[in-house]
Amino acid sequence: MILTVVLFAIGVFRAFTSDTPLSDLIARAWVAPTFGIGLTLLLSVIHWFSPLTVDSGPRGIVRSKGDALGLVPWRSIRSYRIYELEGERVLELSVTYSTELERFYLAEKVDATAILQELRTNVPVEAQPVIAADTSVAR
Repeated sequence: MILTVVLFAIGVFRAFTSDTPLSDLIARAWVAPTFGIGLTLLLSVIHWFSPLTVDSGPRGIVRSKGDALGLVPWRSIRSYRIYELEGERVLELSVTYSTELERFYLAEKVDATAILQELRTNVPVEAQPVIAADTSVAR
């Protein structure tokens, strides 16, 4: 929607700054919504296909997808565990700011012991342990 308005505003600005008659502007008015909606859909698809990356920083776990960043602060992690779900390893975090669990699916090449070591180092001691299932590693 914003792209449509911007393209339409550019068209109006061009009409006022050039010698183009108003009838030509009206005849070309279809361009703004067509290209605005098309560009919006293209950007949405690019964002949807962009990879999700998870990294850690001095203040917490950083989750980025496209141009969107999310932070899970170390102090807000109540508990964590790594377990296997349908053949995929999952890092599950219980956080103070939400009743829902944060889940991160881990690639095969990711070293789970390094993740657990970093969590043990950075998560406050008062984080409650989670009892793990057979294949789980938890705190």
